[in-house]
Amino acid sequence: MDEPKQCAQRSLNALVELGKLTLPIDIGIIARLYNINIIVSAELTKGAYGMAFNYNNIRYAAIAPIINTPLQLPLLRYTIAHEIAHHIMGHLLNPWDNNNEVQADEYARSLLIPAAVVTLNPNITATDLSRLCCVPYEVARHRLIELCADNIEEYITC
Repeated sequence: MDEPKQCAQRSLNALVELGKLTLPIDIGIIARLYNINIIVSAELTKGAYGMAFNYNNIRYAAIAPIINTPLQLPLLRYTIAHEIAHHIMGHLLNPWDNNNEVQADEYARSLLIPAAVVTLNPNITATDLSRLCCVPYEVARHRLIELCADNIEEYITC
């Protein structure tokens, strides 16, 4: 299975295990489903929004305090989903592989913006998708590009 399909399948598995689909996806429930603790850490490298790690056999998704504010909620949710992806995709064994970042982004987009949302709303814009799924605009735009590449001009509007 190629990497985008693998990421999409794993995110779909998480949603199936969750047992229901309500938007926006509750990222806290997904974290609990996979026994991943979400913490705020001022120790993150400057410029980093998040980091996935294990400590004493406990899984963590750390986020930077700068994005832990109500105004940054879409970025916060996306960052947590991205860090959860690193755990689920087994990236902690080789953390410096750039391909891991691409996979984690694909997983996060697929998890927070299920394909069915676009399929069932064929005229949805990136702005609407961003609001509906509580993700950054650029994330919604990228997901529309992934799902609607043939008709992209009519989907990408502000």
